Amino acid sequence: MTYAGRVQRDLERKLSDGAWERYMGTLILTELVLTQEKKSKGKVHSLHAPAVECIAKGKAHKPYELGVETSLATTAWGRFGLGAI
Repeated sequence: MTYAGRVQRDLERKLSDGAWERYMGTLILTELVLTQEKKSKGKVHSLHAPAVECIAKGKAHKPYELGVETSLATTAWGRFGLGAI
């Protein structure tokens, strides 16, 4: 975390106003990653896919998994997609 904090502060100092606007989303995500704690709600687990969540599986060999839960509804024959979440 020390290196990530150094790089972020260095980028914030060196970026011009136009470039800062371009990278604002990434800088905000890195700030969230650096300031989150172990018991924080809404943690960021991945910078390239911020929607990834920690899913508890409850198995001894693999208690947690990172991903996004999805659902897909199709017809009985599986030819048409009716809905996706």
